[in-house]
Amino acid sequence: MEQWTAEGFAEAYEAGAELGLGLTHIHVDWGESEPVAGSYDWGSFDSGLRLAAGQGMRVSVVIPLVDITELGELPADIEFDGFDDPKLRNQFVDFVRRAVARNPLGVDYLWIGNEIDEYFRQHRDQFPAYATLFREVRDAVHAEFPHIQVGAISTYHDAKKNGSLDIATTIGEYADVLGFTLYPEMLGLEPQDSAGLFDEIGALAKRAGKQFCLVETGWSTGGPLGSLARQERYIRVLAHAYELHRRRIGFVNWFALYDLSGVFLEPFQQAPKDLLDWLSSLGLAKANGSRKRSWGVFASEVAHLLNEPYRRGGVRPPAGTRPFLLAMTPNPHVFTQQGVDAAYAITDQHTDMIAHHFDSGVPWPEALAGSPYDQRVEAEINERVARRRPGQRVYVSVAPLQFDRRTMAGYWGAGPSHDERPGVWRDRTLDHPDAIRAYVNFCRDLIGRLHPDFFNYGVEVGGNWEGEDDPDLQRFLVFAKAVYTTLKREYPDLPIFVSLMKSRVLESAERVRINRKLLEYSDYVTVSTYPYFTPELQPKNADPSELARDWLSSMRRLDPSKPFAIAETGYIAEDLTIPAIGASVHGTPQWQRDYLEWLLSEAARYPMEFVIWFVPRDYDEASAWMHQVGGFPPWFDLWRDTGMVDGAGNPRPSLALWDEWLGMSYRKRPARTIPSIPRLGVRR
Repeated sequence: MEQWTAEGFAEAYEAGAELGLGLTHIHVDWGESEPVAGSYDWGSFDSGLRLAAGQGMRVSVVIPLVDITELGELPADIEFDGFDDPKLRNQFVDFVRRAVARNPLGVDYLWIGNEIDEYFRQHRDQFPAYATLFREVRDAVHAEFPHIQVGAISTYHDAKKNGSLDIATTIGEYADVLGFTLYPEMLGLEPQDSAGLFDEIGALAKRAGKQFCLVETGWSTGGPLGSLARQERYIRVLAHAYELHRRRIGFVNWFALYDLSGVFLEPFQQAPKDLLDWLSSLGLAKANGSRKRSWGVFASEVAHLLNEPYRRGGVRPPAGTRPFLLAMTPNPHVFTQQGVDAAYAITDQHTDMIAHHFDSGVPWPEALAGSPYDQRVEAEINERVARRRPGQRVYVSVAPLQFDRRTMAGYWGAGPSHDERPGVWRDRTLDHPDAIRAYVNFCRDLIGRLHPDFFNYGVEVGGNWEGEDDPDLQRFLVFAKAVYTTLKREYPDLPIFVSLMKSRVLESAERVRINRKLLEYSDYVTVSTYPYFTPELQPKNADPSELARDWLSSMRRLDPSKPFAIAETGYIAEDLTIPAIGASVHGTPQWQRDYLEWLLSEAARYPMEFVIWFVPRDYDEASAWMHQVGGFPPWFDLWRDTGMVDGAGNPRPSLALWDEWLGMSYRKRPARTIPSIPRLGVRR
């Protein structure tokens, strides 16, 4: 960044989140945050914590009591007289405890000292007292925050060159984790020759019986050995090393997201030009924000690395338990009573929650007047009420938008779906008082008749806005605020929310802001996603191992303080071919099962509130009828072959896996949320 402003940092965190990063590394100077004993200024630290929490990032914190070749900044009332000075020890331990307490759930790693080998190589007589103080700090932190891993950072490249690795290994005996900075350029190596360094660090950590973190690493584009090509090669070498040593690595932190300039470089103006050129060109983007080619390489490697846990197999919750509900919609495979009966037979046997999805429009005039709906509408609602099993949980979702997910929903009456709104309703918009009253009345009626456990009043509302200034979005926000506020006041114990669409690998910063605005009127973050076909990528194969592993976590980061769930999903088990929309994707039953395995593993890991599979049985017969009568858009076939039962009524492998999880007893676990103040990461 050219300007180190609050806005600049916020943009940097948003950019990091777009890359799929899950951790940030923050410096907290003792003397800056505690200028004199008992007087604290946490402004900069709290800002970093809030920004990290806003993007769902974990935090690594370094307090540089020792900082490279010198002591870190001390409070004005501390005169350094050794690390065994009682005043320094007591005040520093207290400061560390207070710093971590700013957001104990958000901090995963705490480092006492930055690149300490440089200082203690020249002051070895001070090292024993420092090691004693380190143990004291570690014990104090563990007493209150046992989950935080405490360590100290050493430079691997310099320690290797200068014969001071013993400092890192000695402090490592007392640490929970080993921390290193690594810049192979400093050893005169080419990127492809640096792979052995990771093997050496891994072996060192293995001997210590601990994990290690690369708290800083990178490659310049302007130093003596710097170039764009070398930076790109080093990113690939680093990613490969991370895969090889993944079980031993806590995190890898790239330095830096942007080239350094301005105030940050002022202390180095007297440094040799080669060092200054190196230090000012380590970013994946230039200081002015323009991205280097390496940004794309880094994004690609992050997506691949986030894939890797999938290839090693999913996780399971504690034996016999499941922290989320499993639901399906009773969508029929053919538009007959036999088809409806078959759909309910599947949902009755293979779910512990039924998902009722109303996306055919809204009976606007009747809902406003409180008069009976059309016969067809009443029949469908009554059928759903009558089909509820005793004790069955119920999810209800209603779509106030057309299938374009931008404009006001059509009329639900005698026609099949989203008929033209009648009379004065033809020109109504969602922010009209009558539209708001009618919709609230319709929601009240469904809640009163179906008694849901979860209520989604805005199906897929985050998908197709043209921008923050889109008039349709502005009208919808007025509508959402009124509907959510009214329903929440009347049903305070009912979770009421909207669902957002996930159909892109990288969401734009504007789209993230829109989604967060929508979530102001939502109790949950819920996602609708069908990742086998995205217009952005137009994949040829629905192999889920190619799916970015932050596909869902990127949505959870929109607001980590709220419960997270899957409002609807599905995955093709046969080839998908729709020339009119450019869809030609190869699918298999095994890939459908693989996607489900990953999805349910993710649901257990967060944990999620529920997972809703949209189509229980392939609707080949319904599709054939729609093509015969005409008038249906071609994209109606996008979900045709996503059933866990095929068109002929035969169960697929995915259904057995689904039933395996369904057989576990449901035991709701509290989701891990992040307080409002703030693993591959980029340093702040």
